[in-house]
Amino acid sequence: MTTMLGAQKEAWPKSLTYATTWPRLANGGSDLIREWIGKTKKPRLIIIDILEKVRERVTNKQTTAIQCRL
Repeated sequence: MTTMLGAQKEAWPKSLTYATTWPRLANGGSDLIREWIGKTKKPRLIIIDILEKVRERVTNKQTTAIQCRL
């Protein structure tokens, strides 16, 4: 954030919401995002920096089963 917006934390946008922890999307994370969108005035951008940490884990066995169905 400092690289993007500078060292002056006071100058960061007041509407900026920044979360460092979040439940997995399948465990309520998607619902929390939708809730945030509903409560936020003119939401413009959602960035999920480490997608691997929030999406549902899929094993190789599950991936193969999904590919076979396609």
